[in-house]
Amino acid sequence: MDRLVALVLIPAVALATVSCSLAGPSTQPITIVPSNPNAQILVDGVPRGKGVQSVDLSRKNAHSVLAKCKGSSGVATIYRELSTTGILDIIGGVIILIPFIGLFAPGAYALSPETVSVAIPDETQCDETTP
Repeated sequence: MDRLVALVLIPAVALATVSCSLAGPSTQPITIVPSNPNAQILVDGVPRGKGVQSVDLSRKNAHSVLAKCKGSSGVATIYRELSTTGILDIIGGVIILIPFIGLFAPGAYALSPETVSVAIPDETQCDETTP
């Protein structure tokens, strides 16, 4: 009887722990909050609009954020780190090798921080006519 239980449980546990990260999304929503609502927001050099922005960013790499008003700008970095599912894939990979495959998936990583505050040093340059 114990052998039958083991034969049923081992494949079930293996299937449950196989590469959790493969099921994770490839993007993550990030909120960008400039110190001035008139600031233009650029993420990785791509304009995203003015003021507070919520953007979906790829988990594949880190990102740079720029908030600017005419001649004054502030920068911030969004880092890429191992996610909880990535850690679970490592633990599962130690037990059985298959979950290590999940570390190649974007779901194995998370972006941090999820809310980015960008300070603009000279906010006097932020007015309604900022391009």
